[in-house]
Amino acid sequence: MKMMEYFWKQQDDLPEGIGYGLFSTEHMISIVVVLALVVLAAILIRRFSEDKKVRICKAIPPIMLILEIFKDLYLVWVGHFGIGYLPLHICSIGIFVFLIREYVPSVKIKGIFGEIAYILIMPASVCALLFPDWADLYPVWNFMNLYSYLWHGLLVLYPLLLKLEGKIKPTLRHIHYEIIFLLIVVPPIFLFDRAFGCNYFFVNWPIRGTPLAFIADKFGMKYYLVGYGMLTLAVLFIVYVVTGTIDKLTARHGSCNDGCIINAFTVCDKKNRKRLFKRTVMDMKYKNYIFDLYGTLIDIHTDEEQPELWEFMADYFAMNFSCEYDAKKLRKDYLKICKDEEKKLAKANGSKFPEIKIEWVWERLIGKPCSDADMRLLCNTFRERSRDRLVQYEGVAETLTAIKKFGGKVFLLSNAQRLFTEKELEDTNLTKFFDDIFISSDMGVKKPDERFLLALFEKHGLKKEESVMIGNEVLADVGVATAAGIDAIYLNTYAHTQKEIQRDLKICHADTDRVNIVDDGNIMSLLRR
Repeated sequence: MKMMEYFWKQQDDLPEGIGYGLFSTEHMISIVVVLALVVLAAILIRRFSEDKKVRICKAIPPIMLILEIFKDLYLVWVGHFGIGYLPLHICSIGIFVFLIREYVPSVKIKGIFGEIAYILIMPASVCALLFPDWADLYPVWNFMNLYSYLWHGLLVLYPLLLKLEGKIKPTLRHIHYEIIFLLIVVPPIFLFDRAFGCNYFFVNWPIRGTPLAFIADKFGMKYYLVGYGMLTLAVLFIVYVVTGTIDKLTARHGSCNDGCIINAFTVCDKKNRKRLFKRTVMDMKYKNYIFDLYGTLIDIHTDEEQPELWEFMADYFAMNFSCEYDAKKLRKDYLKICKDEEKKLAKANGSKFPEIKIEWVWERLIGKPCSDADMRLLCNTFRERSRDRLVQYEGVAETLTAIKKFGGKVFLLSNAQRLFTEKELEDTNLTKFFDDIFISSDMGVKKPDERFLLALFEKHGLKKEESVMIGNEVLADVGVATAAGIDAIYLNTYAHTQKEIQRDLKICHADTDRVNIVDDGNIMSLLRR
């Protein structure tokens, strides 16, 4: 019972001097425990399947919002909720940054707010852990103390996961993201602080024992905000530089024989790149490189089952086509028409792997033909609303550039819808690399139907012995290569087990002598053969 005496007490109800203080043993142990748990959680989460990792990242911001609401209810319960507990500190604002990053469908917005989360919110949270303003106010075993450590640990974990999973690529060229964000957020908070005597963002006075206190002591309160701003810019710059340096060092993971370092789809540093490219032109095994797209060149995740998507599309149909649909009925009819069109197409072309045009489905739902512009906008809208990740895998541009630099041809053979894929190729800046683009919706069949691949060979007069199919799905990509009689490179980007890979190779009757399995994704080592 003694242990619980102060657990639910707020600072105003606690004896003076009960806190443990900055850099005390309790403080140091608390930091070590929190950061260790963050690292452990990141390691464990990275071992999960791709879908599970996506769900976890989506869950963290709402969980943090629930925790914040729970804290406010606690403060109301103990009778101490007030204007000083609004979510207006930089760390509290982080929850809204995370929510925007995770739930706004725009890829550009996701990139901007993901970078703000990593470069601004995460360092601010680390600083809060190093210089906690609650350490002098609460004992270790107190709800507000434990909550504060948990909260700031999550503020570190979420951006860290974004970075480790390659969902953001911070670069110093983007430092204006954080600067503009602060210029938008800080002035109204400054005015609010002055009006109500608060200290959000610590713009009115510094916390004892922190770098801000040093600035105030050294330059006086007259220049406190100037020094605060300069310190913030310096921290942003340092975080960007350190992140860039770590990225360069991380790229040196795995190796080629002469010390040239390559990671999954990552070309080595500039000094060694010329030597690598020189060997590549001498040793390129193939002349024609036929790539799959999704999961091979582009990291993408879509969810067409989310109820919010179909509620939005029902509104879209009503506003743009005067079609009244309930969200559940719209989704049900959409899936039914897809199956119906696939069945009709399979009967017409005799393929076990038919690929319809999504336009046929939309037009049946609308009940009349619509213009090309309206159809393109409909498809792009649906795709963007259902998608929460679209990034080019690291090193893809360098890899494709290397192939073309030394005379190889690059083709795309993708199971996809043209009205979805064209814009995604543009958004990821990949269109320029391809000598030709074959999309299954144009052909009426998809991989592993060999007719899809053979159409490419026929159009360009390619020789099978000079060509290779590269993809991340055994049944589709290795399967179509096997059916057409060419070599295949299987890129294991989704970390399938060897048992799963061998099972699928047997299903598609692959000749394992003609299939190179790349478990670590180091495709450049294969290009040098």
